[in-house]
Amino acid sequence: MRLTTKIHLFTTVLFTVLLIVFSLAIYFSFSRLTYNSQLEEARNDLERTAREVDSVQNQAEAESLFRAYVPVNGMLRVVLPDNRVEVSVASGEVDYLREENAEFSRESASEVIDIDGEPHAKASIPIIWTGGEVVVLERYERLSSVAENLSTLAVVLVIVSVSALIPLYFSAKWIGRVIVRPITSLIQTMRRIRHSGRFELIETKGKSKDELQEMAETFNSMMERLKDNYEKQEQFVANASHELKTPLTVIDSYAGLLKRRGLEGEELFRESVDAIHEEAGRMYELTQQLLLLARHEDQLKVDFESVELNELLKKSAGVFEKGYNRRIDFHPADEKIILETDEQKVKQIVFILLDNARKYSEDAIEVKVHRSGDRALIEVTDYGIGMTQEQIARVFDRFYQADEARTDGFGLGMSLAKELARVLEGTMEIDSVKGNGTTVRLSLPVSQ
Repeated sequence: MRLTTKIHLFTTVLFTVLLIVFSLAIYFSFSRLTYNSQLEEARNDLERTAREVDSVQNQAEAESLFRAYVPVNGMLRVVLPDNRVEVSVASGEVDYLREENAEFSRESASEVIDIDGEPHAKASIPIIWTGGEVVVLERYERLSSVAENLSTLAVVLVIVSVSALIPLYFSAKWIGRVIVRPITSLIQTMRRIRHSGRFELIETKGKSKDELQEMAETFNSMMERLKDNYEKQEQFVANASHELKTPLTVIDSYAGLLKRRGLEGEELFRESVDAIHEEAGRMYELTQQLLLLARHEDQLKVDFESVELNELLKKSAGVFEKGYNRRIDFHPADEKIILETDEQKVKQIVFILLDNARKYSEDAIEVKVHRSGDRALIEVTDYGIGMTQEQIARVFDRFYQADEARTDGFGLGMSLAKELARVLEGTMEIDSVKGNGTTVRLSLPVSQ
């Protein structure tokens, strides 16, 4: 069953039930009020008649009095203690009331009873009869007019309910279409995306801010993110293919050269082998970085241990300084900074930052560390070519290089560093001025 049909059916049934309950409540409330009013009137008339009976001397006078007080289409009678009827006076076409069983009771009572399918008001009250004995004075009244009024009310309620159900039926159908319209639009958009392979958005301009609008906006946001990721993936594949193509071309060229002229001279042989070895190393490094970036966060094994940050950075800076013959000015914190982190991954991030600083500058590189609240801040500063704001916005993109003329690298380092920092619950920020150098700030949580 379609959602529109479900909404239509549920709404129609719900309001139909409510109309029925409402109509029944009106009918029975009015019926109860009417019958209670009739019984109250019957009791009052019976009490007035009982007061007049006190002055009656004999049965003949009683019958005369009863004729004056008998209700239209009703009956008055006196019931003796032995359940015999002493006096009975009826008015209108209600002679059948005389056949009703007479029962003596010393308690006053009033009720609506059904006689031959019609409602009647019956009231009784004990009185002192002419001979001084206690008898029961009974009053019957046919409530045919009340029954007719109630029947008319029932007909009116049925007509009103049916009349209300007709627009309700079409309103429920319209409501169902309004509610499902954004969902239908979503389904159609998804079908178009499936068939065309293009990313499309749902039109949301000028619509109300409800849950359906929120659903459409969430879908649009998801589509935009998927489109962005898809474009980045395409760019990633293109760049990876380009980066892999270069060393493969070199290897293929030198392999072909060796095949043709490899035995003609030792110098040519060594040159070819060195070139193939160098390019194979570049391919291995690129492949390793790509595999590391391709791993999901839960696939990156993190070995947490207590690390003193000043000591770690001092050793890393010393190793880098000797390895690349570049001066590193290290400024340790005034206090010990203990981290619960993965030492090797922190070293990897630091080496990436130092290597980038080395590539884009000629002067000494500064490394500073200090504590700020519950975070440790590591700053790596170079005084090289710097970057523009547009370059800073793209520096963490894979295969991006601020200086496109450089060939020593793949543009994956900063992307990898940011991913490793995220795994270690850290963050990275960059401050740079074109021509004045760059500062990369790594923030990591402190354990104590």
